[in-house]
Amino acid sequence: NTDTNDIKQLIKYWFDNKIKTNGFDGTLEVVINKLDINRTKQKEYYKISIELNILFKVESGDLTKRKTYDIKSNEYGEIKGSFAINDQENLDLNIIHQSLNSISQKLKKII
Repeated sequence: NTDTNDIKQLIKYWFDNKIKTNGFDGTLEVVINKLDINRTKQKEYYKISIELNILFKVESGDLTKRKTYDIKSNEYGEIKGSFAINDQENLDLNIIHQSLNSISQKLKKII
């Protein structure tokens, strides 16, 4: 199964490749406040839920403006019936990507 370090690497990749900071003069601090992963596996189903909370701290180059954005995402998924370990791993990755996409969409709305 995908573990917390894998998820942090995906978040880093997402930030490095999907967050545009061109023309931004100042500092941006990104803090993962919360990352909870809950998995339930039974013979007939597998469920995963991810609660992600990322804090974006933005400060202008001249230090006159500071803003903080606290963005949260709760995503979940499940598979039923017969499934392989690969199916579980694919579901894990899909839910992680959904969570990051949710964070991106919420961030776009407030900035």
